[in-house]
Formats: sequence, C-alpha cells, structure tokens
Amino acid sequence: MRIQTQEQKDKLNEYKRNWSKDKPELRFMRYFRHRLKSRYGMTPEQFYELANAFHGKCFICQREMILPDKVKRPVRHGRCAVVDHDHAINQVRGVICNNCNRALGFLNTSSTLHRAMVYLDTFNKVAYGAS
Repeated sequence: MRIQTQEQKDKLNEYKRNWSKDKPELRFMRYFRHRLKSRYGMTPEQFYELANAFHGKCFICQREMILPDKVKRPVRHGRCAVVDHDHAINQVRGVICNNCNRALGFLNTSSTLHRAMVYLDTFNKVAYGAS
C-alpha cells in the first residue's frame, strides 16, 4: 500500500470536489446506482425495467413519471419515479411516482386504505349526489 503525504491527500480531495461540481449528472447517477444497490439490491437496468412496465406511467395515478436519467440531481418532485417496497419484509413491489409512494406510506394497510375510500365515496355522494 502506498503511503500518501498530506499534500497528495489534499490534492486528491480538491480534485474530487471539483469533479463533483463540474459533473453533477455523473455524480447523481453514481449516487443513484449506489442507492439502488445498497437499499434494494437492484441495478439501474432493473429499475428502468420496472418503471417502463407501464410505459413510464405510475401504476396508481397513471401520470407520466420523471425518470432519473432526466434529472441532474436528486429531487423529490411528486412525479419522480421511486422504488416502492414493503418495509416489513424489505421486498420491492415496483416503481411508482413519489406522490403515490408517500400516500401508500400513510395508508400502509389495506384496511386504512379501504376506510379512506369509504370516506371519499361518502363525501362524493353527499357533495355531488353521486351514486
């Protein structure tokens, strides 16, 4: 193993900082690959395969998702495609938009989701006379 002087370490750190500033899209894609692999055991190819299973649209809301290759930095825009997974068993379910993923986080059980649907249906019947 080569021993580096403090000057060499400082030069290397400066080079890394400048590289990150000059190439934000490459930095983001490196971060994206690392996060997929470390959190979900996925490759970017597997992510895109899941994201394109419904032609780039979120399965739940059917809106067009913003895929990571269209951005240069991590964003939490509601339409950004994110990995949805079951926290209890750490199993990937698919790729959906950030808005729907957050909603599933709050309505995390089928009984809670069902109550929310009943609530909305009841309101719609009263407000709009819908059947």
